[in-house]
Amino acid sequence: MTDETQAQTAAQAEGDKYSATVRLPRTDFPMKANLPQLEPKLLERWESGKLYAKVIQKNQGRPLFVFHDGPPYANGNIHHGHILNKTLKDMVVKYRNMAGWLTNFVPGWDCHGLPIELNVDKALGKDKANKSKTEFRTLCRKEAEKWIDVQRNDFKRLGVLGEWEHPYLTINPGYEASVVRELARFADGNGLYKGFKPVHWCWSCKTALAEAEVEYENHKSPSTYVTFPITDEATRKALNPRLAGEMVSALIWTTTPWTLPANRAIAVGPASFKYAAWRVAGTQERVVIAQDLKAAVEEAIGKKLEDPVDVDIDAVSGAEAKAAGRLADHPFLLQNGKPMRVPFLPGEHVLLERGTGMVHTAPGHGPEDYVLGKKFDIEIANPVGPDGRYLSTVGVPALEGLHVARATKDVVVDGRHIQHKSANDAVLELLVENGRLLSPRTAVMEHEYPHCWRCKNPIIFRATEQWFISMESTQLRKRALEAIEKVEWIPNWGIQRIRGMLEARPDWCISRQRAWGVPIPAFVCTKCGNHVASRAVINHVADIFEKHGADAWWSRSVDELKPAGLTCPGCKGTEFRLEEDILDVWFESGASFAAVCDRPEHKHLGLPVDLYLEGSDQHRGWFHSTLLTAVGGRGMVPYKSVLTHGFVVDAQGRKYSKSSPNFEPPENIIKKHGAELFRLWVAATDYTGDIRIGPEILTRLSESYRKTRNTLRFMLGNLNPADFDPRKHLVARDSLALLDRYVLARFSQVISRVRQAYEKYEFHVVHHAINEFVTVDLSAFYLDVIKDILYCDPQESPRRRSAQTALYHLTKGMLTLLAPILSFTAEEAWSYLPDDGNKAESVHLSEMPTPADGYDREDKANILDRFQRLLAVRAEVQRAMEPFRAQKRAPLQAKVELSCPFELRDFLNGFGHDLPGLFIVSAVELMEQNKGADFVDAAEVSGLRIRVTEAPGSKCARCWTYTPEVGTHAKHPLLCTRCAQAVG
Repeated sequence: MTDETQAQTAAQAEGDKYSATVRLPRTDFPMKANLPQLEPKLLERWESGKLYAKVIQKNQGRPLFVFHDGPPYANGNIHHGHILNKTLKDMVVKYRNMAGWLTNFVPGWDCHGLPIELNVDKALGKDKANKSKTEFRTLCRKEAEKWIDVQRNDFKRLGVLGEWEHPYLTINPGYEASVVRELARFADGNGLYKGFKPVHWCWSCKTALAEAEVEYENHKSPSTYVTFPITDEATRKALNPRLAGEMVSALIWTTTPWTLPANRAIAVGPASFKYAAWRVAGTQERVVIAQDLKAAVEEAIGKKLEDPVDVDIDAVSGAEAKAAGRLADHPFLLQNGKPMRVPFLPGEHVLLERGTGMVHTAPGHGPEDYVLGKKFDIEIANPVGPDGRYLSTVGVPALEGLHVARATKDVVVDGRHIQHKSANDAVLELLVENGRLLSPRTAVMEHEYPHCWRCKNPIIFRATEQWFISMESTQLRKRALEAIEKVEWIPNWGIQRIRGMLEARPDWCISRQRAWGVPIPAFVCTKCGNHVASRAVINHVADIFEKHGADAWWSRSVDELKPAGLTCPGCKGTEFRLEEDILDVWFESGASFAAVCDRPEHKHLGLPVDLYLEGSDQHRGWFHSTLLTAVGGRGMVPYKSVLTHGFVVDAQGRKYSKSSPNFEPPENIIKKHGAELFRLWVAATDYTGDIRIGPEILTRLSESYRKTRNTLRFMLGNLNPADFDPRKHLVARDSLALLDRYVLARFSQVISRVRQAYEKYEFHVVHHAINEFVTVDLSAFYLDVIKDILYCDPQESPRRRSAQTALYHLTKGMLTLLAPILSFTAEEAWSYLPDDGNKAESVHLSEMPTPADGYDREDKANILDRFQRLLAVRAEVQRAMEPFRAQKRAPLQAKVELSCPFELRDFLNGFGHDLPGLFIVSAVELMEQNKGADFVDAAEVSGLRIRVTEAPGSKCARCWTYTPEVGTHAKHPLLCTRCAQAVG
């Protein structure tokens, strides 16, 4: 070995010795991305330590913030929509409990209704016929309880804290009794009545449906133009004397030919509409239509309309014209062997947007038709049974047994085999046979059509006897519209959405023809059929339900259920049977504000509720039913604020559900990445629109998460309790180094912004504000700068303790800000945070930071302004360094010369010897303005020119800076002055 080699080896050994004295971050603690294994352990710790109970206990005596959980259906595993919803709620609750409020989260489940009943139906199959209602309801209860347990575990796995062992269930006796008591408030003339009118009807589920249970999907329907002959000579003359002796028909348009057997009138427009009788080219027949629709009708029927004759439609429409026999013939129905006659009636719903201006009216199959029929005393005909098939009352034997919504298979009526055809097909055939179809037989149109939310089949309007709550008799519509003006809608377009629904909605149909639910507690007189459902009667039954549950309606006799001495107010009868209909589940869930928030067993709740939070579909669902229940029954606004979120879609914006080809079950993602990724996904997205999810989106979020986690790990690594004890080493804020005061001042701004975003439920702003601070302020600047101080300064140096103090405040504050979102990560990191003597047992038992927890002093604005200017110069230096780094040279090999005007030079001198560290170079020289060709002009800082050269001196073996000081210390010839002092 040569002398030179020996010297190099010795120098290397000496350098390694000095490198070992560098204080690198602690690495002997986990804080690694092993969330699938870590999260269950934290959940177990939270549960065994009764964390949520401690949260509530800690906040005793604080102002209440009442948050009410909308109940999901207990009928299957949770999906991404559930995750979005429950995580948003958890963020609200956790923030409020850390921000000076007492917020108790009582989760709930909607346990009645079709979703559960259909599951049991499917499981039973044909055996259902052998089950009594009581037995069937017992099976439904078990089905609901099974899924409650499944979903509860799924929600807890997401890190959602709450009263999981004491949820509210709509099958609990107390809840059922409360629902019935809320119904009682509508009795005795307060809007509750039983009537016969058309409602949304699902022929597959065989029950009426609420507005919220109807989904509109694309559907192809026949586009049918039908002529109603006007054979009465007096009617033709009344239209126009010129029409005497001519063949004249009223022309209507419909997309539901199956409703024609129930037609009982033709609606016409107001006096402002102009009508004419046009001759159909190539025929002798004239058709009466609105003049403005002539071109559209010609295109639809494929024939020209010629030789118009103006008609006086008012002369044949209305009650007087009806009494005088000014009528049209039904296209195929007969009455006493002659064509059935139908009147012309003025209808406010007639428009000139499409059709003919002459509207087919079947009062038994449409709400507007029903209103018109009632007004003019027209028969409310409904020839369709609960299964969607024509009854014998249809009036045409060939139609009996046919299905109005789908092709019928293997139907036998009175021994006759019915061909496989739909009611629409059969009615169109009748029209063709009678010469009444003016449009092509195969004409169709695609439009939005109502479908059942559960079975997904197209539904029908069908007149049946149902229980209703009137929107008009007690001015419920008006009062509800006034109430929504007192609510904060988030986003604010929510008020427009619910206002439109309230303005257009019919009376609320609250009865269902099913078995699994809360019964409508009415007693039916067996003598006259009168229904007895007074407030006193309903409340009497509610008291029974409070003790025995709603099952008592089926397990007890009438005498055990009715009040003593009950008599029929109509016929004075004393014999009764029980009403068989159950309550709409939307009334059940709508009454939850009373059944949960106004019950003593649910502590720390109350009315009105501060916040409702659900998907935007609940404007016509839970928000809507809650509003009507509270305003109509109690005259109160049930909630102060209503927040809505969008729906989960895939990365391309398409519907994302279990049936989607690219669907990945949530449990797979949790097993792979942990639940924390889902929480970050929820927080990172503006939930007011649709929320996208997909592999690329989750990958990007994973990268963002790792950046935050690694930053926390670095900061905690430099707060090793063996090196830093906040009870001993914290530096007073006013004594901190300028750089540390700056970063805490920036953190004060972040705290303020994040707190405001939390208050406004803008969780994506919270995420982006923290992520930007971590990426830009910490990783790209502050942490990069202080590494040298943390690693190489003497352990007890004021500058190092100042940096550690700033790190401590930053870490503690960031963990509390992150806790509502990254609940698992914040909790794990909290366990490694040094104890300052006031450290809470869990991050979720800590308090949200305030701006004062950063650097919020009088000179804060000055410090921020100074560093904003410095950072602009630093950015220019980094740009000028790019060619230097491109030569594979380290930044610490560089010396930076700054040529600048006096004012800027004076400003930079204010940072003294800290400039090299701030720029992460070995030397910085300030000089007067220099015009040298090797200087680079700054792009954004006026007057600044920069030159990057080799730093003078040698490399320090410990801190790696280049300085002439290396070699000047006999004891440590390889070190700079600072490092020589640090190693002693």
